[in-house]
Amino acid sequence: ALDTDAWINAAAASGAAYAVLTVQAGCGFLLYPTNSTLANGTVYPYTTRAAGYRGDLVQQFAASCRKRNLRPGIYYQIANNVFCNVSNCVVQPLGGAGPCGMQADYERLVLAQLKELWTAYGTLVELWFDGGVDSGAKPTPGTLAGRVAALVAATQPHAVAFQGPVTTNGVRWAGSEGGT
Repeated sequence: ALDTDAWINAAAASGAAYAVLTVQAGCGFLLYPTNSTLANGTVYPYTTRAAGYRGDLVQQFAASCRKRNLRPGIYYQIANNVFCNVSNCVVQPLGGAGPCGMQADYERLVLAQLKELWTAYGTLVELWFDGGVDSGAKPTPGTLAGRVAALVAATQPHAVAFQGPVTTNGVRWAGSEGGT
């Protein structure tokens, strides 16, 4: 009974101009059927597809937004992924590689997932990087932040990047959890 039209109708009725869907919030679970692969070549398993949902929730969300003339955005947390055993952008060793591999494997996985998200669902208004990218590293070539910034520039150059590693269209949080 999932109804993304109802979500977006409620947002539009409140006067919203855009909506942001949390696609990966730190646990590692994806709300779309990714084709990205782990270091061992298997498809990333922690998704709606693996949970039995046969649709593409991100596609449904984006289509619902466009029906109501709301601009869609995507929230994807790079800094933490419990499934991959990642904290503060770093794979935490458990006697070696985590379920998603070593650090370079995780970074490759993140870039593959972001490329899917930023190329398959049309123009996005906002890319939300809760927790930032690369623990605040400057987006220099070769770093994860630099590679993410290059991907933003190539795929969604006009999107606002909240806490993202970009030099244009970047915004930061200016408050507190209490709203001050």
